[in-house]
Amino acid sequence: MMDDRSGVAIATRLKVVESITKPIIAHGDKYPSRVVAAVVETDHDDHLILISLHLKCCGGAGSDEDAKRIAQAHQIHGLILELREKYPDTGVVIGGDFNLVGTRTPLEMMSESAGINHQDLVPVPTTVLGTQSMLTWTQAKSSYTPGRLDWLLVDDHAWTPVRSWSLDTARLSDHVLEESGLKRDDSRATDHLPIVVDLVPRTQ
Repeated sequence: MMDDRSGVAIATRLKVVESITKPIIAHGDKYPSRVVAAVVETDHDDHLILISLHLKCCGGAGSDEDAKRIAQAHQIHGLILELREKYPDTGVVIGGDFNLVGTRTPLEMMSESAGINHQDLVPVPTTVLGTQSMLTWTQAKSSYTPGRLDWLLVDDHAWTPVRSWSLDTARLSDHVLEESGLKRDDSRATDHLPIVVDLVPRTQ
C-alpha cells in the first residue's frame, strides 16, 4: 500500500489485515506527515504492525524543521498507540527516513512505550556491509556531511533481528558483485542506501 501524496509505501507478500493511509497532520503544520501503516499476518500466524515514514528534512537543533519533525513524530506515535490498543500482542517495526539532522527527540519519541507491554522499541544496528560505518545517506553536493538518517525500530520482545546491514555496492569487490548479481552503482539509485534486516519471532 502507498500514499501517493507523500511518497512512502509498504510492499509485502504477506496478507494485509489492515492498512492505514489516512492523512496525519501535525499540530501547526498544513501538510500531512509522510507515513503509511499496515498490520500483516506473518508466516508464523502472528501479526506485525509495520510503519513506513519520512519526517521533515533539513534544519538543525532548535530549528523550525526540527520542531516539525518532533510534531510529526508525536502524531505518528499516536497512530502507533491506537494500533497497539487494537492489537495488544502484536510486534511493531518502524522504518524510514527520520532526517535526524537536529535532535534525537523524534526517534526517542517514536520508540517510547510502543512495544508489547509498553516496552520501548529499540533501534536495529545497520552497519554498511563490510565496514563499521553506520551512515545511510550521502550526497556529494550537499552541505550536510554523510550520516545516519534512516532508522529501523523494532519491538525486540516480539521479534529478534538476526542479521542487519545497509548496502553500498560501491564498496564491494568485483567478485562479490558478480556472485550477487549486482552492479557497482546499484545502491546509488537514490542518495539513501538500502537497508536489510532479517527478523525472527521471539519464542515465549
